[in-house]
Amino acid sequence: MLRFIVAFTLISLSSCTLASNNHSTLSFKKHVRERCGLEVINNQGEMSFGREYDGRAITLKLESNRKDSRLLLKLQHIDLGSIDESRISELVRFKVETPVRYEGDINYWRQGVEFPVDQLASNKEVDIRARITIPESQLTAGEFHFNMEWAVECL
Repeated sequence: MLRFIVAFTLISLSSCTLASNNHSTLSFKKHVRERCGLEVINNQGEMSFGREYDGRAITLKLESNRKDSRLLLKLQHIDLGSIDESRISELVRFKVETPVRYEGDINYWRQGVEFPVDQLASNKEVDIRARITIPESQLTAGEFHFNMEWAVECL
């Protein structure tokens, strides 16, 4: 009987030892793809004339999930319709609020503005307003419109 107890004890100890040495490293894994781009929230703005930006803004949502990312927002293309671009490109101004305010003419925005992602508001939306620096009273009657493409690059 004593042999049986000793044998059972040794088997029990070896089982405990095996169980405590038997382990695996476990982990969860997921790859998050890099996102960089813009989404149009409101694509219908209203331009102003003169010195003030009093028209309705176009709203874009900018996105970058890279750490310490910087964004380059720029005017990729503009079609001024029947307006002669060489004459008016310096008179057309855009104001962008990130909420920090940037303002410039067509050439300024073609080069683009670089800013850190953390400068964006929590909703990551920016407003773009447009104006022509000529007072409305000095313009010929008719419809004025711009078709534009804005782009964002993540740096």
